[in-house]
Amino acid sequence: MAALAEELAQVRAENAALQEQLVRQEEDLSRARGILGGLRGDRDRLRKKIREVEGKLQQDTPHCATSAPAPCPVGTPASNMAVVPQDDMPVCKVAERVVLRKMDNNRQITGSQLATYGVCNTVLAESLVSELQEADLQELSRSEAVRRQYEIETERLTSRLEHARAQNAVLALTLDESKTQCDRLSLLVGKYESNATALRLALTYSDRAIEAYDVLVALLESELGLLLANCRAAGIGNQINMRDNDSGTDGDNDCAGEVAALLRRAGENRQAAETVARHLLSRLDNASTTGGMGPWDDYSHTTSTSSSSDCCSEWGQGEERRLRDHIGKLKTDRSSVRATVVELESCHAEPLSTRQPMSLAEARKLDLETAVLMQELMAMREDKAELRARVYLLEKERSALELKLSSQEAHQAAQEATVQHLQVQLQDVERRLQAQHQQDLGCEGEDGESELADALRREARLKERLQELVTTLEKVGKNSELRHQQSADLVNDLKRANSALVQTLERSKKKYQSRLKKLEQQMLGMVERHSAQVRTLKQKINTLEEELATSKSNSFHSHQQPGNQSHSSGASETSL
Repeated sequence: MAALAEELAQVRAENAALQEQLVRQEEDLSRARGILGGLRGDRDRLRKKIREVEGKLQQDTPHCATSAPAPCPVGTPASNMAVVPQDDMPVCKVAERVVLRKMDNNRQITGSQLATYGVCNTVLAESLVSELQEADLQELSRSEAVRRQYEIETERLTSRLEHARAQNAVLALTLDESKTQCDRLSLLVGKYESNATALRLALTYSDRAIEAYDVLVALLESELGLLLANCRAAGIGNQINMRDNDSGTDGDNDCAGEVAALLRRAGENRQAAETVARHLLSRLDNASTTGGMGPWDDYSHTTSTSSSSDCCSEWGQGEERRLRDHIGKLKTDRSSVRATVVELESCHAEPLSTRQPMSLAEARKLDLETAVLMQELMAMREDKAELRARVYLLEKERSALELKLSSQEAHQAAQEATVQHLQVQLQDVERRLQAQHQQDLGCEGEDGESELADALRREARLKERLQELVTTLEKVGKNSELRHQQSADLVNDLKRANSALVQTLERSKKKYQSRLKKLEQQMLGMVERHSAQVRTLKQKINTLEEELATSKSNSFHSHQQPGNQSHSSGASETSL
């Protein structure tokens, strides 16, 4: 019971810890939902601002068309804005007519530029809308990942909670079964006590009956001795001896003294036997009237009263009949007490009595085997949730590896572009060296315009390659940032997976330790049951041997009683 109580307390503490962890996870989930709601509010505010900007644009477009203002100022090199005439400027509608484009340099728009130029520039509106779309996409992707992660974590915690509930059900049923076993053992102990009391009373009645039989035997022996002494005094034995021995005159004096001593001794024995019989009869009468019982009664008061009154009177047939009635009454009481002894079953065996019909609430309860099966099912569900969490982590790791592979491919493309650029530069340097060599040799008739055109073409090619390198570098930077973020998420997921695996290992260790303890307890119980069965079988064998011995002795005494009766009848005939 102490082990069950400790295990129940441990499971309750584990259940409380799991509930606290579930509450913390719910708080984190509510906090994340609050953050998500705040982000959605920011998104709605930005959309509202965009709508306001669109409304202002729609209001300013007719005004810009009627009045002919000067063209917008040329953007400075720092801002790098193109000159757009107001006549050719399209109306900025976000989702209806204009396909949004990014700015060429992807630079941030400052508040001073917004205050200076307003929203009459298409690039400005496109930049704002593109940043808003990127923020929305990142928010959606991140919220989806967080939602899935919280769903998996919630499933894990739910399965763990169900497992704990199943363990609590198993412990509760085990406790109920132990309580039932204790009640049955207490009832069995009560039966043993009642049987012990009944057997003790039967033993008391048997002792009294044996004492009464001893007194009757003593009375019969004293009567027989007195009868033999009277026969010797009457000369029956002397006549027989005189027939055998003719010369009997020498021992007459010796025979007379011996007969006198024999008569005196027989009278004393008879008087002592009658005194003991009267004492026993008075004790039995007192016990029958007062209800006292047993050899533990004090019978000193009977000796003082009966010795003065009953010693003078002789033992008669009425007193002997009373003593025999008391013996019969003792036998009846002993048989009635023996009838109250109930049959005892083994403490390790199930009771054979039919069970009472259960109520509907008790019938709905699970028995112990079903509860153990439910516990194993909940453990399998918990393992399934753990495996799903590991699959989710592996999928994230795979996506991180795919992102790393794409970044490596982009880096490789950037390296190839750099190599091509260097090759082109090398070819240009070789052309320049050849042109300079030809110029040194005297080829001065070439036109300067062709050289200028070649220089412009080279400059255009270099600008295109430079733009390609810039875009490739931006891609590599974005991929590296995503890879860094993914690696950080992967490290956090691996930490959580490691902690989950450690918890699973501890839980499985505790589960196997509990199973080992249960097996040890079952082995000890089997050993105890075996030893108890061996003891009960030995006791049954001893009782059967005792009953067999008593039956043999009773049959032997029953065979001897007819011979004794015939001998006593012959002796009485000779005495007569």
